[in-house]
Amino acid sequence: MLTSASALTLLSLIGSRAVEATAIGHHRPQSPCTSFMVQVPITAHNHIFDVVLVNNNIDAVNWAVDLDTWNKPAFPKRILENITISRTYDIFATLCISPHGSKASTLQIATHGGGFDSRYWDPSVADEHSWVKAALNAGYSILTYDRIGCGQSSKPNAYTDMQHTTEVEVLRVLTEKVRDGTVQKLAARSHRPLGPPITFDKIIHVGHSMGSIISYALTSLYPNASDAVILTGFLVSSQVFNGRTTAGGREYAPVNDPKLFANHSSGYVVISTPLAFQTGFFSKSTNETTNIGGFKQEFLDYAFSVRQPESVVEMGSGITLVLENPTALQFTGPVQVVLGEFDFIVCRGDCKRTYNMTDVENMFPVAKDVSVHLQPGTGHGLPLHNNATLGFKASLDWLSNQGF
Repeated sequence: MLTSASALTLLSLIGSRAVEATAIGHHRPQSPCTSFMVQVPITAHNHIFDVVLVNNNIDAVNWAVDLDTWNKPAFPKRILENITISRTYDIFATLCISPHGSKASTLQIATHGGGFDSRYWDPSVADEHSWVKAALNAGYSILTYDRIGCGQSSKPNAYTDMQHTTEVEVLRVLTEKVRDGTVQKLAARSHRPLGPPITFDKIIHVGHSMGSIISYALTSLYPNASDAVILTGFLVSSQVFNGRTTAGGREYAPVNDPKLFANHSSGYVVISTPLAFQTGFFSKSTNETTNIGGFKQEFLDYAFSVRQPESVVEMGSGITLVLENPTALQFTGPVQVVLGEFDFIVCRGDCKRTYNMTDVENMFPVAKDVSVHLQPGTGHGLPLHNNATLGFKASLDWLSNQGF
C-alpha cells in the first residue's frame, strides 16, 4: 500500500449500440495502418472541482497561480459535487497490423499523455523515433487513439467531462470492443482496409504520463482488461500524495492559436511556447557513464507544432483518481515502468535518485513481474530524445521475456 510519503505522480468504447466508423485516411501513406472515427458511448462518475474558470490568458495565469499557491487546497479537497455523465464521443483511432506476423495477434493499445495526441507514438520526423514502427518491426500490432479533447477526437466540456475517470471508461470499452472484434471490423470497413479482421488473443496497454495514469487506473479498477502494462513517464512520488501539480507555462488554447484550437472552448489550456515545452518534456543532460543524451532542435520544433490542449481539471482529476485507487490489488499480469533519467515533470529532473522500487512493487502486489527501466540521458518525452531506440528495445525485450 502507498504510505504518506508516496503515490503516483501526474504533474503529468465503443458501446454495444450505434457504433459507426468513418474513413479518415491512413496514418502513414506506406504503413500497414488504417485510421477511422469511432462513436464511443460511455458513463462515468466524475466531480465538480473548485477551480478558476479560464476564458482568456489572464484567467489562465490566475488558474495556474491558484493551483500552485502552497496554502491553497490540494486537488482532492477541491471537490464540490459528485456527478454522473453519460456521453457519446467521436474517437479517432489508428490500427496497425504487423507485416511480420510473428506476434501480430498480440495488440498494444497505446494511450498518449498531456500536451500531445496520438502522434506522440509515431512522430513524422524520423522512423527510428516511432514506437509504432518499433512495435511493428518486433512483430506486434498496435492501436493508437486521440484521447478526448485532443487531435481529431471530440472536444467535450472541459470542466465536467475532461477527467481521468471519463478517460478510463473510454479505454475500458475500447478494449472490450477490441476483444470482441468490433474495432477490427471497423478497420476492415475503413478507407484503407488491412485485410480480413484479425483476432487478438493478448492485449498490452502502453501509456505515457497522463496515459499511464489512465492505463494504471484500468488495471486497478478493471484488472482483467489487460494482459500486461507498460507505464512510461510514470512514478510513485510524495508530490501526488499531497495532491499538488504544476500548472504554469500555459495559455488559453483559443488565444494561443485561434486557428489550430478553434474547436476548443472555456477551460482548455495549452503549453504556450517552445521553451515551456522544452522545460517539461526535453533534457539536454547526458548520462555520466554512457555520454548518451540530449535531443535535436527538429524534435522540439515537431513537438510544439503538434501540441495539444488539456483541461484545467485534467491533471488534478488524475491525482484524485490515483488517491482513490492507490493499488492494483487484483492485477496479476507483468508491469514495466519506464522513466527518463532526467524527467523534469515526474522527478524534478533526476529520476535516478527519486524512484523507490518498493513503492512501485507495492502498487502491484500480486503482479507476475514488476520492473523499472531507467532510460539514460532522457527527459519526459522519451521517443523524442537521441537514444529513443535504446528505450524501445528495453521494453520490447522485456515483453518478449514475459512471454509476449
